[in-house]
Amino acid sequence: MEDQLPAPPRWAEKALQGIAFWIGHRRSIYEGYDLSEGAIVAEICNIVYAHLSDGQILRCEVPLSEISPSSINIPSRGRPPSADIVIQRKTSGASIKGTTSNKYTTEYVVEVKRASAQKNDINKDIERLADVKACNPEIGAFLIIVSEARRPDRFVTQSGNARRKREKIEEKSQLYIPRRAKKAGHSFSRIEKAHFACLVEVINPPSHEVAAM
Repeated sequence: MEDQLPAPPRWAEKALQGIAFWIGHRRSIYEGYDLSEGAIVAEICNIVYAHLSDGQILRCEVPLSEISPSSINIPSRGRPPSADIVIQRKTSGASIKGTTSNKYTTEYVVEVKRASAQKNDINKDIERLADVKACNPEIGAFLIIVSEARRPDRFVTQSGNARRKREKIEEKSQLYIPRRAKKAGHSFSRIEKAHFACLVEVINPPSHEVAAM
C-alpha cells in the first residue's frame, strides 16, 4: 500500500533530516532542556521555505475553516482550530465565488507534534487532518512527529525506519501511514537515544475499500 503512494515532497524529506540535526545542535547548547513545540515548528518552517518550488508559498497558523469550511467543526468556545503549516500555490486569475483575482490553492496541510505529547493530542491532529482529507482529497495531509533523544515507537521501528503500515483512524474512514523517518544521534548503536523526525501521511481509503463499505 505504501509503495502505491507518490513519494513525499522534497521539502518534507529535507525538513525531516534538517530538524533532526537541528535538535542535536540545540541540545548541545541547552543540555537538559526540552525544546518548545513552537521553536520546532519555526525551524521546520525555515527548512520547508528554503525548498519550496516556484509559485509555492508557506503560511503558518491558518484557520482550518479557511482551508475547508465544510469539513471542520469549529468549537463554540476557545480558539478555532488551525493548521501549523499550509503550503499553497498562486493561481493567477482564479475565479472564486464570482470574483476574479490572484488566488491561492492549498496543496499541503501540515501539523507538527512532539512525540512526548499526550497520545490523545497526537490523535486529535491526525483526526483534523482526516477531516480536511475527507472533503479535499487533492490536498496532501501530513503530520510531522519530532522526538528528542527517544525513538517514537508508535511510528518508528526498532531499526529506525518508519513503520510504513496503514492504520485506521478511530471514527474516521481515513487511514494514516508513517512514510519516512530521519534520525540524528551520537552513534549508530544508540538508536533508542537518537533524535527522530517522522512524516505521517493521512490518506483516503483505496477505492476498492470504499466500495466494500
